[in-house]
Amino acid sequence: AGLGALLGRGDVLSGLGVTLLYFGAIFCVFSYIGPVLRSLAPLSDGQLSLTLMMFGVSGVIGTLLGGWATDRFGSHRTLRTQLGLFFATMSLVPLTQGHYGLMLAAFMCWGVCGFGMMAPQQSRLVAIDLPRSPVLLSLNSSMMYFGMALGAAVGGAALPVTGFAHLPWVGAPLALAGHVNAVLEAELD
Repeated sequence: AGLGALLGRGDVLSGLGVTLLYFGAIFCVFSYIGPVLRSLAPLSDGQLSLTLMMFGVSGVIGTLLGGWATDRFGSHRTLRTQLGLFFATMSLVPLTQGHYGLMLAAFMCWGVCGFGMMAPQQSRLVAIDLPRSPVLLSLNSSMMYFGMALGAAVGGAALPVTGFAHLPWVGAPLALAGHVNAVLEAELD
């Protein structure tokens, strides 16, 4: 019953926009992660698997750190920091081409920042309207899926122009827009 009222609120739309933009940014690249990694550094199948495993481990670390940082520093500050680092990391990834160690470090930083954003984001959304938080969190999940589709479509459309190695530069503006959105939201609170 409260869905229409929630979708008419600017703070709700802005909050959900952060999720949409973030997932759009990450899936511009993650939809094509194998070819992206192999365009940055020559990788055997085993090295590709190891790299993806390390990215996954960084995501687990990021999830834990995101929850800890949200408790310690608050959701707005944590989210702004993570989204800012995520944007910087995406911007640097193409510059690691030919340097496996640097590429792995960039992707691990990306994993920590990227996966760590969900705890502060969900905390922020719950704080917007606690009684309607189940609906807000459901809408947040929907924004994740819309962002995944958006990112895959944008990344796929850009591939003929950018190639796999520069695909993170296509997602970086979406990450920056999510960061700016989170910064502006925090200033309004």
